[in-house]
Amino acid sequence: MKVKSNWSPDSSQSALQTSAQSAPGFRNGAVGTSQVSMRIFQLISSSGLYGAERVILTLSKTLNDMGSAATIGIFHNSHAPNTEVAAAAKALDLPVQVIPCNGRFDWGAVRALRGAFEKASPDILHTHGYKADLYGYLASRGSKIARISTCHTWYDNDWSLCLYGVLDRAVLRRFQMAVAVSEEVAQRLRAAGVNERKIRIIANGIDTEAFSQAQPALRREIAPNRRIVGLVGRLAPEKGIQYFLQAAPAVMRLDPEVEFVIVGDGADRDSLMDMARTFGIQDKVRFVGKLENMAEVYASFDVVVSSSVKEGLPMTILEALAAGRPVVATSVGAVPSVILHEQTGLLVPPGDAEALAQQITLLLCNREFGKTLAAQGRRFVREHFSAQAMTLQYITLYSEVIAARRAA
Repeated sequence: MKVKSNWSPDSSQSALQTSAQSAPGFRNGAVGTSQVSMRIFQLISSSGLYGAERVILTLSKTLNDMGSAATIGIFHNSHAPNTEVAAAAKALDLPVQVIPCNGRFDWGAVRALRGAFEKASPDILHTHGYKADLYGYLASRGSKIARISTCHTWYDNDWSLCLYGVLDRAVLRRFQMAVAVSEEVAQRLRAAGVNERKIRIIANGIDTEAFSQAQPALRREIAPNRRIVGLVGRLAPEKGIQYFLQAAPAVMRLDPEVEFVIVGDGADRDSLMDMARTFGIQDKVRFVGKLENMAEVYASFDVVVSSSVKEGLPMTILEALAAGRPVVATSVGAVPSVILHEQTGLLVPPGDAEALAQQITLLLCNREFGKTLAAQGRRFVREHFSAQAMTLQYITLYSEVIAARRAA
């Protein structure tokens, strides 16, 4: 039961260096000490430190370590102010520009963003999300700044965002490139009318070493002598957490001592807690909210579950694999490209609580099988989803876009 791969550490590093050195913006040196003559302004409207935000932080930190100059721009929304991303960026010594934004649309925010561009002098505006796309486009019109957007997911079924979706589709056609984190998201971009030549697929990456040596601090705090099944994510409909709760009673019938831990927060918290009470499992399910040291969280779990009904490429799965945890996940979005069934983890259909319970139980009852999956999953994510590999792909793309912009 092995993952098929022709990769070796030496050949992978050589390939990464070749990729970086062949990029038009690369100058002088090996990976990690290169001087890449580009300035990138990352822009996002954030409600918390979630998957896309962690990608931006990792990408910006790695870009700067490689010699580029990345700045993170964050909207400070009056209706839902959040400072988590700005604080995390400052902790990493990343330059931050906070853009005040009042109401659904604020021309003052466009002007503030133009001022931020004047200060940072970016070659590339790299947006993340429909609001960043729209404001970024308006603020950069008439300038020489090249525009790239990364689509982490595509919410075309959310009627509350219908107008933004229409505007986003129009705006993205005026960007130089649109990056999709998975083939599924790329298909949505094509359907939205984005030119095929402008679409590039770049998978998310993580700092794999950050998750490799953590201590199980959460386990010691809440359940030192019990096995823990954990889920990490926003408490929102697309995460399918109700199916995780529905699966819990069936798992408990075979292992009454197991604990279920949900890490994260969101609008659905109260309704999910009510559901746990309805199922009579409120004493076995812990809603612990957001936690700081995620490496210690994953190290505390015996099984990690992703029950999403809609996803791009979830960072939680990559992080759990990097932490050496066995994973059960729904086969949505790009998940099957990471969770190879019975090789790097276990897959179940979305919305199937019974299948979820069966696979969780399998891992709890067969620890050796779980260890095998965990070891192969850790190796797989290190080989294919490292921060360095992701960043070098973006460096190549940035360089291509800058060169084309200058030649135009």
